[in-house]
Amino acid sequence: MGFIDTWNECEKFKQGDQWPTPTPATKDLPRPVLNMVKRVLKMKASTVLQEPPTVTCIAKEGTPEDGVSQFDQEGAQLFTEAAKNTWENVRMPRINKRTVEVAENLGTAYKHWYWDQTIIGGSVERNTAYIGDIAGEVLGPDKVHLGNPTIKEIQKQPYILIVGRSPLKDVQEGYAEHAKALGVDINEIKPDKDNDKLVLDASRQDPNDKYVTFIS
Repeated sequence: MGFIDTWNECEKFKQGDQWPTPTPATKDLPRPVLNMVKRVLKMKASTVLQEPPTVTCIAKEGTPEDGVSQFDQEGAQLFTEAAKNTWENVRMPRINKRTVEVAENLGTAYKHWYWDQTIIGGSVERNTAYIGDIAGEVLGPDKVHLGNPTIKEIQKQPYILIVGRSPLKDVQEGYAEHAKALGVDINEIKPDKDNDKLVLDASRQDPNDKYVTFIS
């Protein structure tokens, strides 16, 4: 459907890279840029973030005959309070801002929540130590592939594929510790080709470095 080319064009236009590649006939001409688009987008983003969203859990309505009890209401209140307490821990203000930045440029943005086992906190002395916590990240539409794009309700998707990119050396180092047990030769992990179309040009970071696209 041409999304990759369109998204790339939008990304460059927002960054002020709005002129076509110079030709021998135009290479010496001035190339002024008055980036009004970025200014308008920032104003719209400020309007959206003026009233940040909140997380509120609502109990299921019904009677005991429907399987609904007083604990449902109490549970909803507890989960709402828990969401307030973890708001800063998961860096929600930063995630909300990043979500708007991605959506204002590409039209769509996803918040991806997962369990991060590398997070360690609390105190052993106070018996509050823990390993693992909820973490979040923002993904653009180029990094999320839905099993059935015609289903608008995300929870009803048969599956969701997430595409990411990491430097080749980081991927090899990450697999090195478990490579033997998994039967993986890290030297067989090859970098992407220049014509890879799974992610935007803006996701490639250093064009001189070697990157690997992974799908989870």
